[in-house]
Amino acid sequence: MENISTNEGTQNNIDVYLSEISELAPPLNGEFNSLEAFKKIKLSPDRGAAISEFKQNLSNQIEGMTCCRTLIENIIAQNPNVDANILFEILDKFAARYGVGGDQEILNY
Repeated sequence: MENISTNEGTQNNIDVYLSEISELAPPLNGEFNSLEAFKKIKLSPDRGAAISEFKQNLSNQIEGMTCCRTLIENIIAQNPNVDANILFEILDKFAARYGVGGDQEILNY
């Protein structure tokens, strides 16, 4: 990733990065709370399909948020004085894309 120096440049780089990782970690449709999804498996008439969907969603969420962490680490390594708001914007973008919300929210800012 090229050096990030402006907010506009950062947004462009984030969008490019998100499209690059889409194959590795496809985005989720809506919020995915693993605890709630796990509880629903017990109620599902087709547990095999429910488990398969659960595993795929969890895997994509973990991979997507791992990519988020890596991106933030790289940005900080390039610019230790990066504006924290830029980092929160990145986190918000990834959280929305990978269904993180509700009880899963890590930061309350």
